[in-house]
Amino acid sequence: MLGFFAGFKAVFRGADWVYRKRLRLARIWVFPIAITFVCFAAVFVSSVFFSDDLLALFWSDAGSSSWWKNIVHTLLRWVIGIALAVGGVVLVYFTSTIVAAPFNDVLSERIEKEASGANIEPLSWMELGHDILRTVSMELVRFLVYLLIMVPLFVLSLLVPGVGQVAYAAVGFLFTAFYFALDYMDWPMARAKMTMSERFSLIFRYPGTALGFGTGVWLLLFIPIVNLFFMPAAVAGGTLLFLEIREYSRKQQRSPERQN
Repeated sequence: MLGFFAGFKAVFRGADWVYRKRLRLARIWVFPIAITFVCFAAVFVSSVFFSDDLLALFWSDAGSSSWWKNIVHTLLRWVIGIALAVGGVVLVYFTSTIVAAPFNDVLSERIEKEASGANIEPLSWMELGHDILRTVSMELVRFLVYLLIMVPLFVLSLLVPGVGQVAYAAVGFLFTAFYFALDYMDWPMARAKMTMSERFSLIFRYPGTALGFGTGVWLLLFIPIVNLFFMPAAVAGGTLLFLEIREYSRKQQRSPERQN
């Protein structure tokens, strides 16, 4: 049976697959995590060592004898360092989805093959390039849709306290949950040669299941940096849930035929 709790449990089924049943698949998903952590380390090191250089571009008398100038200089250096760190973290989070895309595709492919026994063709270089372009386009679309929906709601939350804030939180949660459901079920849907309209149709045909799965993914990915370790579980859960939904849909289609 499908539904909210079936979708919610799919995330933890995925975690059980990658962290217990198929731990050998760690040789696939460990690389994007390692690369992302190296990038995070580079961001924080750069924010410490380059803040002085950036400040020196418009303030050269760092060794001033004036105490208030030294205080302002120190504050500006901290502000620049924090700005570099925040900007770098946002950039890494955006690019990490691109870096992880081919690894997640291979992970999803292996899980689908082992779960269903299907004969899946290996990922080609052309498909790899298409997968990266798809990831970039989805992130851009997500960002634009987020701006179009959430910015007006944020303004509404400021103008209409209470009701506006509730609407902002509710719509933001629903949008994020359904996006996560589509995002982490997208790899097996792409291998099934589904068009984008067919993918959206599948998600909204089972809204409770999609909402439950997206909620589970949201909980796993809520904590920054730590969420990198849970991305493989979300990929595995999305793949297993897609197989379950596809099998359920086939049974539903066969039932009327048997009755006729």
